[in-house]
Amino acid sequence: MTNSGFKFSFHQSKIISNIAWLLIDRVLGTGMTFLMGVWLARYLNPEQYGTLRYVIAFVALFSPVASLGMSSIVTRDLVEKPSEKNELLGSAFTIQFISGFFAACLSIISIKILTPKDSLLCLFVAIASSVFLFQPLTIVEQWFESRVESKFTILSKNISFFISTVLKVVLIVNKAPLLALIFILALEPIIYSLILITSYSFNQQSVKKWLFQREKAKYIIKETIPLLLTGLAVNIYLKIDQIMLGQMADKTVVGVYSVAASLSEIWFFIPIAFRSSLYPDIIQSKNLSFDLYQQKLQKFYDLMALFAYCIVILFLPVSRYLILSTYGSEYLPAVPILHVYLWNCIFAFQGIAQSAWLISEGLQKINFYSTACGALINILLNLILIPHFESLGAAIASLISYAFASYFCFLIFPLTRANAILMTKAIFLPIRLPMYLLGKKL
Repeated sequence: MTNSGFKFSFHQSKIISNIAWLLIDRVLGTGMTFLMGVWLARYLNPEQYGTLRYVIAFVALFSPVASLGMSSIVTRDLVEKPSEKNELLGSAFTIQFISGFFAACLSIISIKILTPKDSLLCLFVAIASSVFLFQPLTIVEQWFESRVESKFTILSKNISFFISTVLKVVLIVNKAPLLALIFILALEPIIYSLILITSYSFNQQSVKKWLFQREKAKYIIKETIPLLLTGLAVNIYLKIDQIMLGQMADKTVVGVYSVAASLSEIWFFIPIAFRSSLYPDIIQSKNLSFDLYQQKLQKFYDLMALFAYCIVILFLPVSRYLILSTYGSEYLPAVPILHVYLWNCIFAFQGIAQSAWLISEGLQKINFYSTACGALINILLNLILIPHFESLGAAIASLISYAFASYFCFLIFPLTRANAILMTKAIFLPIRLPMYLLGKKL
């Protein structure tokens, strides 16, 4: 008997290896980040921790302005046009340098307008937004991703993460103030950018060969404008709840709410890791066969739904014990928030998974419409629910906006309805799975 049926092709093995690298990176990185977050929450009181989370959320609102959402576009073009590597990277770097400077200025001006009397908070935001000035260097991530060689970006991230973690530990042990901790949080992405460029040079590549081309820059900007708008909308409905809580309630409520959000969003690395490795293969399958293309998408959606339901089923019953044993009794009010927030995984996983399909089909505008509507719904619901239910109301608003922006909206548009049906089948996986195990037709 031969075992050839269990062998993988070189291309499949490369994808599996890349997914393994990404998962190892995400598990270790996310795990260490979670533990450090727990330590920070225990070290800081809920009010100071809420201030820290508020600053992070506020600066994150402007990250799409800095990146312009071009990563997927650059990866796609590097896969399809590898000979234009230097022109693509050089033009993308120049664009991001300009947009990063603009994003840093915009975040500082915005916080000054919102909180003119809180000079310390303005200083925190100014320090945190400095990362946008170094973000253009991370464009080489897309070169590694296009070659399905994520191990180099993973090693770079781990080195920078290790350095920043050691510095955080030193600061906490020495009872450093919140200002010093925010400075270290801003330092980590800067260290990562510099190490990533070193890894790029290690692979016999040179940034000196990058070329800026006006036509290529115009092309990139044209392609990424819908993604920029989408990124802004996504960040609004991801982060606006914490910002609105900080403005309408207080920073202590933000701290408690952030604990629940962190315990739920910690799992978002799963669809991101799989998408990064399967994205090039999904694009290529589109050119081979429509049926194969649909099959790969359905399997991807099903896999993401399986992970999401497992997370909900495993963590709902133990949420109180989990928060008490990790963050402490001060954060127990986060338990009912977590009960609501965990269900976001169902829709968030599908939304992250479908982003590869939207880009491969050139439907960035529709993605913007959906996320913009989701952001608007989130803001309106927060305005209604936060005054009455505070953090629990924000969690409910977040769940509804996730569901609409990641799934329901795509049932409305004719161009996306067929793909939304694939997502519907994935969402109903608990019903389909027993049928599959019984050998019945799905």
